[in-house]
Amino acid sequence: MDISNDKTIYKCPQCGELSGSYQLISTNTLGARIYSDGYTSGVMYEESPVITKCIKCNKIYWLDKNIIGEYNMYLTKNTEWQKAPDPEELESDDLITALNDKIYSNKEEELYLRYQLWVYLNREELNKDKQAFYESNCKELIKLYNMEDIDEKLRIAELYRNIGNFAECVKILEAINDKDYSQTKELLLEECKKENRETIKITK
Repeated sequence: MDISNDKTIYKCPQCGELSGSYQLISTNTLGARIYSDGYTSGVMYEESPVITKCIKCNKIYWLDKNIIGEYNMYLTKNTEWQKAPDPEELESDDLITALNDKIYSNKEEELYLRYQLWVYLNREELNKDKQAFYESNCKELIKLYNMEDIDEKLRIAELYRNIGNFAECVKILEAINDKDYSQTKELLLEECKKENRETIKITK
């Protein structure tokens, strides 16, 4: 993973507090762990932030809509920008708030929030309320994904497995004939036989 010398500076639209993130030049999945919901974890893998919560006023906002400039550690003389902290990562409660408050303006933004929430909740112990929201969110994600796209089709199958609809998951998986997806397909079919709803590791 390589990081550039350029730092993008963001400004909270509510209180004006700054944050900043250095741009990723490259990242890779070498040695990373990849899971059945698409979550990837590895020392050389990192995703750039997309949405954050202000550390001062707790306002949730999209970073790309609130860029005020670029800071270069060698060329820019701006102490305030230099000290701007990394954007806060949203937690599951923040994502639920963002969805309830409809902090999205298009399908892509809604899909991003719902996918991130799915991934977060797959790694939490859920109480009754969060379990209900989890299942509701999975059903909304199923509507948002496109069955004509094989990667999204696989996620739809996984979503059905996560909510316990194993028959629908099997039906979708058995319709996938691409050899590149055969390992994942067989792993998920095996989990359906076990009636296992839990996310599993795909990589060995």
